[in-house]
Amino acid sequence: KYVSVNGSDETGNGTENNPFATIQKGINNAFDYDTVLVSDGEYLERVIIDREVTLVSQNGPGTSIINANCGIEEECSVISPEGVSYLNIEGFTIKGANTTRYLNGGGGAIGISGSGSNDNNSTDLDSLNLNNLVFTENVGSYVEVGYLTVSKVIISNSTFINYQQIDNN
Repeated sequence: KYVSVNGSDETGNGTENNPFATIQKGINNAFDYDTVLVSDGEYLERVIIDREVTLVSQNGPGTSIINANCGIEEECSVISPEGVSYLNIEGFTIKGANTTRYLNGGGGAIGISGSGSNDNNSTDLDSLNLNNLVFTENVGSYVEVGYLTVSKVIISNSTFINYQQIDNN
């Protein structure tokens, strides 16, 4: 599936010539083990990945940004895996998460959505692969698997900058 800031979620069909406008629409229309290819641009969205997909940017983190744009009193993750055992993310700048308000852990720039309890749709991950990512301008954890059990986590060629932790206690 293809995604472009110039695409359309209404008339796009996810092809290279007629891409979707949002990453979420690309994921929602993907099948397990598909690749969702994202073109350059800043995508203001919170992405829930409920399929075993590879999410990859066309030209890397310098040109492809996923921004959750959480407010200071809000809590959210940029990318939340739910009900998947495999997840591969490559080549993005990940920013805009605020996860300091989650109870008992959970959350993160990439993490569990919801309140931090294990009552959501999350399942244990067999494999989490994060490659060529830049984590910046997030508040709280960058990669937090919270209540998940992850058999294999690979983080490679990634940069973590402008980390801000706030203690709410």
